[in-house]
Amino acid sequence: MNKEPSKEINKEVNKEADVTSLSGCLIKVFSTLLGPVFLIMVAVILAAHPTAFPSILDIIYGVLLILVVMARLVDRPPQPETGPRLPIGGHEPQVEKMEGKPAESEPSPVVKYSIIIFIAGVALWVVARFVLSQIL
Repeated sequence: MNKEPSKEINKEVNKEADVTSLSGCLIKVFSTLLGPVFLIMVAVILAAHPTAFPSILDIIYGVLLILVVMARLVDRPPQPETGPRLPIGGHEPQVEKMEGKPAESEPSPVVKYSIIIFIAGVALWVVARFVLSQIL
């Protein structure tokens, strides 16, 4: 029943690493909840009240979209320095034709998410600005 002191210390260190600062929580909430809600609100206003093309609402929408993408990139989880990089779910990474090693050039899930959010945000702006404003 000898417990190794190093394992207990490692558990304590891991518990301390799980603590998140208030600014980290705010960035997470903005990048996943508040930012997209604000983007949708501005898009609805753009569609409901058409104005001249380069309007202040267009600028607000663009700034919000950039802030959401940047917040998501800042909120990137720390990557382990050693060992294989496993995706969510703990499955082995896909092996490309690179001598049995995973491709290092593929973007992380955070970068993929940021690209998807940016493209979806631009598409929402185009639909709200040019399509729905003509219909409504």
